[in-house]
Amino acid sequence: MYNKDFSSYKDLYLKVALENIHILKTNLLMLGKNTHDPSIIENMHRAIHNLKTENALMKYTQLAELCAELENVFLRIKAHQLTLSETFFTLIRDASSHIEKSISHIKSGNKEINLSECINHIKKYLKNI
Repeated sequence: MYNKDFSSYKDLYLKVALENIHILKTNLLMLGKNTHDPSIIENMHRAIHNLKTENALMKYTQLAELCAELENVFLRIKAHQLTLSETFFTLIRDASSHIEKSISHIKSGNKEINLSECINHIKKYLKNI
């Protein structure tokens, strides 16, 4: 099995991760003004998917899991199984904030924060739909 150490890519990871967070947050603001534009949802979904992959490669498992759960939210929206509600907007804002905090912690200390509560909140949200 291939087991590469990606720690030398930390600076690149941080740069790209912050760009994807920016895309997510910018598009969330745009979505609040225009809930009928599918390209906004697509941009957000792509940013979360990229974050999931980047975090998995860097072995930031909780961030990868959080992004995977968020990706499930966007897949349900795209399949019209979920509507854009205030709960949705709050969920995405809160998750984005947790992602940012964890990335900031990685930048300063190389470890992600505990995201289990946020992950479980999203799982519960998806289960109750």
